[in-house]
Amino acid sequence: MTVDASGALPTVTDLITLALENRLRESLGATYTVGVRYEADLLPPARYGLIIDFESAPDRIEILAEAALAELERLRQRGPTVEEFDATRQARVRDYDGLLEDNEYWLDELSSHARFGWALGSIAEHPGRIGAMTHDELKAIAARYIRTDAYVRLTMKPAR
Repeated sequence: MTVDASGALPTVTDLITLALENRLRESLGATYTVGVRYEADLLPPARYGLIIDFESAPDRIEILAEAALAELERLRQRGPTVEEFDATRQARVRDYDGLLEDNEYWLDELSSHARFGWALGSIAEHPGRIGAMTHDELKAIAARYIRTDAYVRLTMKPAR
């Protein structure tokens, strides 16, 4: 697999963002924004979490939550469409263009690579790995990191 572990979660986060924006915002027209982010702890035992949030009218919450879970399950089982794959890969490549000029990115990468004993030279290879990613690789990443069997759902409703 060309995408290494450090690139998998950002990549799947971009994929989920794209899919949920298309479904919840564009198709259902029920939210303005969809936020997707990840948290990861690579120290043993390694663990991660994906956080998804969106705002909607109170009467649309159930429909949108069900649609979001269905979209996650589709990505987990079938992977991205060709269009989703292309858009996700292009977005990750564009992200690296900006990151390579960001001191915080280099600090994080150098720190992580040193802490886990990864080759420092591999940092410069990240953009190339993302650019070389295949549709099947993104499908495997989605199947590995998207979980619909273990989640916490929180709903905040306005006071009446």
